[in-house]
Parts: sequence; C-alpha cells; structure tokens
Amino acid sequence: DDNTYMFYTSDNGQHFGSFRIPAGKRQGYESDVLVPFLVRGPGIQHGAQVKQVVQSVDLAPTFLDLATPSSRYEVTSSYPMDGKSM
Repeated sequence: DDNTYMFYTSDNGQHFGSFRIPAGKRQGYESDVLVPFLVRGPGIQHGAQVKQVVQSVDLAPTFLDLATPSSRYEVTSSYPMDGKSM
C-alpha cells in the first residue's frame, strides 16, 4: 500500500560486565545508546538521514499520529504518554 509505514529497530542488549562496564544498560556509552532505527513509508525520502535523538517512548505517540492523518478521525491514548511524536 502507499499508506504503509515500516519501522525497524533493535534492543540495545545487556553488558553483563563486558569491558569492565557494570551490568545493565544505564550508561551513556555508544553501545547503550546507538541502536538501529529505520523507517520507510510515504513522505520519507529514500536514503534520508536524520540526526534527531529519539527513544522507544516516542514510538507510541508517533504511531497514533500516523494512524490519524486527517482531522476526520481522532485516536487518543487513555494513558498518559511520556514520548513525543517524531
């Protein structure tokens, strides 16, 4: 379809003490914060790269915005969301 978006991302995994880094994923090292995030769909230019920082909490608000492209429909969450639409 010409109105379908595809999102691809990954989890940043765990350290388990690798390289003397404490276990978990709360550190600001590249292995913790740089994960793949690809989007394909209408209005997205082929090969475009964006430097905007996004988090997984931004996915739900983005999906809601994409699901309601016109003012004809309104889909809202009954639960407060921390993220922001991309």
